[in-house]
Amino acid sequence: MKRKYVKTTLAFLACASLITFSGCGKKDPYAAYTDAAKKTSELKSMEVDFDVKMDIAVNEESMNITTSSTSKMSGINTKDMKLNTEMNVSALGQSNELNVYYTDGYYYTDTAGTKIKYAMDLEEIQAQLGSSGIETDLKKEDFKEISIEEKDKKEFLTFTIDGDKMTSLTNTALASLQGLTAGIDTSADIGDVSGTATVNKDGYFEKSTMSFPLTIEIAGQEMTLNMDMNYTYVNPGKEVTVDLPDDLSEYQEIDMTGLGEVPTTEDAA
Repeated sequence: MKRKYVKTTLAFLACASLITFSGCGKKDPYAAYTDAAKKTSELKSMEVDFDVKMDIAVNEESMNITTSSTSKMSGINTKDMKLNTEMNVSALGQSNELNVYYTDGYYYTDTAGTKIKYAMDLEEIQAQLGSSGIETDLKKEDFKEISIEEKDKKEFLTFTIDGDKMTSLTNTALASLQGLTAGIDTSADIGDVSGTATVNKDGYFEKSTMSFPLTIEIAGQEMTLNMDMNYTYVNPGKEVTVDLPDDLSEYQEIDMTGLGEVPTTEDAA
């Protein structure tokens, strides 16, 4: 009896040690994040619901912008990539519908019946998509903290990321302003990012959130943005079909290469 008691005590102490140092079998939270990010980013098709709230301040003036969208993508990371995004943008008490499409090297927009298209290569559209909230290049040291809870065959992650490491978010923010800032000195600084992620039983991201402050300096003028982003991945792992309008050939083509450029002396002449 005494020997059995000693064995039981040793087993208890061993498990206590595991709980202290490794969660007694709990998955490493960084590994859980990177595994899910890699698996989700490798999907060839995806449907994502995306909501973002931006609080913007410039020279003591402020405004709020909210965006809700649903994106369907197929052929991701291939030359046959297709995109269909339905978007609603609300600001200053007004709401606007915007439809965006991508196929065969062209980016199409339909805003209140104004339909335009312009050439955009695959790398550029992928950069604008910003990996749909999936950061795959983060190292363990980039996380200031990350924790995990497991429940109902799902993994619930909570984390804080060093803002200096979130280069893709910064680049995405600058890319969205490219039409306004081309030819103008622009810099951006991103604060620490707090976020959550839910990983489903199949190992894909099911939901993710990110909140961060961003400061952008444009021609010496500072603009601050506080952004809250929420992603929901609809049935990840299942094939998504992207339907496109029949009238894309009727969209007016424009040349975006010269937009925002500062005129030269030769241009003025």
